[in-house]
Amino acid sequence: MRILSEGPTEAGHETNLWTLKRIREVIGREFGVCYAAELGTHVAFVDETGFLLVPTTARTWAPKEKTPVLLTADSWTKVSAISIMTVSPRCRRRGLHCQFHPNKNIRAGQVAECLDRLLHHLRGHIVLSWDRGLSHRAKCVGRFLQKHP
Repeated sequence: MRILSEGPTEAGHETNLWTLKRIREVIGREFGVCYAAELGTHVAFVDETGFLLVPTTARTWAPKEKTPVLLTADSWTKVSAISIMTVSPRCRRRGLHCQFHPNKNIRAGQVAECLDRLLHHLRGHIVLSWDRGLSHRAKCVGRFLQKHP
């Protein structure tokens, strides 16, 4: 904040106008970091969810002594999904990559498989943003990430 409050001329620029490019240069110089776009890096947001296909029930009206009968299946189907939202290095393209797994929970093997498929669609480096779910921290996912740094 000190650098920004002192102004662009104190930071070595000719005019006293902050631009995003100048701010990016100061952050890179002072903190040794750069934006993913400068590295040509895709950003990917990974998450899993599940859908339980249970029929909805509600109150209904019926004549007295004639209870309505609702027919439903004896077992419920569930679908687990793993999705990866991606943003290209210059934010020009966004993508949504999904895999659905009926009657399964998402495990480490499915996470590694989904990441492998993602590598076939994107060129260059990828920065992953995900939670600390057990399937993300599994050994097989760690081996996959080491194999594809």
